[in-house]
Amino acid sequence: MGRTDCVRANESTQANDDHARHDMPPAKAPSRGGYMTSNSKPAVGTIAALWRFPVKSMIGEQLQEMDVTDAGVLGDRAYALIEADTGKVVSAKSIKLFPDLLRCKAEFVEAPMRGSEMPPVRVTLPTGLSV
Repeated sequence: MGRTDCVRANESTQANDDHARHDMPPAKAPSRGGYMTSNSKPAVGTIAALWRFPVKSMIGEQLQEMDVTDAGVLGDRAYALIEADTGKVVSAKSIKLFPDLLRCKAEFVEAPMRGSEMPPVRVTLPTGLSV
């Protein structure tokens, strides 16, 4: 991307640079909003939902908008569980060792901010208990 952008759910991406360079009115977006890209190509689809996963291998949080940087979605997979005995990152690939991991939901207590430390997350266990 080359810059930081904000992406919103239920918006199409469509090029608008050609219109700006030729003093033409902006292209009309085919759906709500109309977030424009800089690649001068027409929309190829609509973003139906945005998800961020604060903790690796857990259910994430659905968002209405998110910050996207050169490194990816701000706060995505910011945390991971570490297996105390081995020091390795816990993964859903080890489903036999951690069968309920994919049933845990993680969400930030407050939205992450660029240039700041990641805020804490709330993890909701399959039993409904939040920690």
